Amino acid sequence: MKILNFKYTLVLLLGLLSNLIFGQSEVSGYVNLPSGWHNEIYLSVIYDYREMTDVQKKQIIAIAPINDSTGYFEFSEHLFVEKELIYRLHLTTDKDEVEVYLADFSKNGFGYNHIVFQAKKGDEVFLEPAETRVFGNVVSENDAAQSWQLLNDVEQDYRSRIFELGDDQLGHLDLEHQRNMLMVVEGKGFVAGTVAAFFLLKEDVELSTGYIEAYKESRTYFYEILEELKTAHPFYADRLSKELAVIDLQLNGDELNQVKSENKILRIVAVGLLLLVVVLLYWMKKIKKVAPVIELTKQEVRIQKLILDGLSNKEIAEELFISLSTVKTHINTLYKKRGVTSRKELVLKESTGV
Repeated sequence: MKILNFKYTLVLLLGLLSNLIFGQSEVSGYVNLPSGWHNEIYLSVIYDYREMTDVQKKQIIAIAPINDSTGYFEFSEHLFVEKELIYRLHLTTDKDEVEVYLADFSKNGFGYNHIVFQAKKGDEVFLEPAETRVFGNVVSENDAAQSWQLLNDVEQDYRSRIFELGDDQLGHLDLEHQRNMLMVVEGKGFVAGTVAAFFLLKEDVELSTGYIEAYKESRTYFYEILEELKTAHPFYADRLSKELAVIDLQLNGDELNQVKSENKILRIVAVGLLLLVVVLLYWMKKIKKVAPVIELTKQEVRIQKLILDGLSNKEIAEELFISLSTVKTHINTLYKKRGVTSRKELVLKESTGV
């Protein structure tokens, strides 16, 4: 362990010395590049905080080589602007798959293949070497640059506890989690607050009693962040205002309860119609000829199973470590082979055999 510590200390000193000799870089440091991964690192700007875990080519502003022997990389300060923004560094296992769903490779011992931070022109951000994970700790004079790393640690701990309690708790916030999150970003600016919103304002989640209770305690904080964003970052503000409006509608209660009641009736009618269709299909099956054998590729078989298990496209991409676009291509081919046009039809076909 002492030899490893000495090695990384020496590498760090060499990196700092190269900066002094060859010029100042804005973001630099070291990555622990897994064997076989593409040896370039991508720098992106995130304009919609709901896209922090989904890379698009339009977000990428620069690519830097990674030194094969040391793992060192750097991006110069001319890439950054005076306004503080959310940036992301990510790696890919395949140079031809730049648009990837960012995933957790912890089960392979690597950790996340991305890291998100905030910075503006003039902020020096440095990534310390990591012995086991892909990315080490973030070091910067701008305390807010470390917000993502700290928030991610809090979220990881929370998810671990949720996993122990059971899947029925997923997506619900409790007061302890909310307070821990806000403690991390307290006093670190509105961009840090926006990153916190990514974790705390769950997208497309059922607004449970526990979620609403936690939100009420922090509602003032989110609206303070929103007011600052309206001037400084309108593109963040628009998304945040819509998410807050949905939750406030739940707090008001009446309108949303009415919608839920109507939706419940529609669901009952839909279930009744679905049962009727199932019965009809069952009788049709008895008089229908045996369908020809459908040959699916191994990847299509995997994706079909994950669809039947109820996974979304993003969840399938994360499970198989492939891009969203690749998942969609496989699904389109799968649908054609199975003679269906939607997930619902595929599930119905599997359940009835028709």
